[in-house]
Amino acid sequence: MSNMPRILISFSSKTHGTAEIATWIADTLRSRNCEVILQEAGKTPDLPEHDVAIIGSALYSGRWQRHPVRLLRQMVKIAAPQAVWLFHSGPLGDENAHQPMPLPKNVRVLADQLQLQDVATFGGRLPEKAPGLLRLLIRRASKPGDWRDPQQVTAWAHKIADTVTSPTPHTNGQQAS
Repeated sequence: MSNMPRILISFSSKTHGTAEIATWIADTLRSRNCEVILQEAGKTPDLPEHDVAIIGSALYSGRWQRHPVRLLRQMVKIAAPQAVWLFHSGPLGDENAHQPMPLPKNVRVLADQLQLQDVATFGGRLPEKAPGLLRLLIRRASKPGDWRDPQQVTAWAHKIADTVTSPTPHTNGQQAS
């Protein structure tokens, strides 16, 4: 990879909590001299132009949203980019927010076909005014609140920057927090 890796950060977010996490990651990587494109997963990126992809989705009932899954399918088809990190956000409540969540089966199948570096789970956010059905379903399980941890997110982004800016990037293919 060049001195300034080209990184795509693509995300899907219904209530903008995951979008903010993606922005924290982008800001951290930019502070480490990485070239970052930040965009919603529903937009079609030029994947071969990127060295690294960081794909994230909000988790709803243990599932990723459709746009990031479609993007992963596209990445499998074209065998790009060189390295992939995945994250999801969604666990709510003090007892759940910091518990790693497994990738949904359909996402795990795709991830196993990519140069997966790491997977991170970040706490979710439930705004007071979540939209319609989402509000009704989630509110039964949790009260409104924000369980995202910006320090956890930026530490993970620094770990990515350490890997992609090192002279000899390494892959581990392991799932971590």
